[in-house]
Amino acid sequence: MKTIIIMLLIGLGSAITAAPYVELKNEVEFKYDNYVKTLKHFRVGYQHKTPKGYVFVEAGKMNRGESGEVGYKFDKGNWTFKGKWEFKNQFENKSKLQTEIRYTFK
Repeated sequence: MKTIIIMLLIGLGSAITAAPYVELKNEVEFKYDNYVKTLKHFRVGYQHKTPKGYVFVEAGKMNRGESGEVGYKFDKGNWTFKGKWEFKNQFENKSKLQTEIRYTFK
């Protein structure tokens, strides 16, 4: 819960120029062909637009826990750079860092 509060405070610093939103996210997890579990998230967040992209912060509840993300997306020419840090606190604390770099042929 402390992490959610910290993330929201970081996001509130730019709330004047940010676009608030709500998000419903559904994840279905499989291992090989077998169903493992379904996670449902309900989050509130802020997205701040920059000249080349945006940054965002969001947090909220999921079934039996809390979750949230902090991330960015920037464009430079034909390149797109995206990244996020996501946490889930269900029965144990889990987090992941995800980065994507894309080149678009124009």
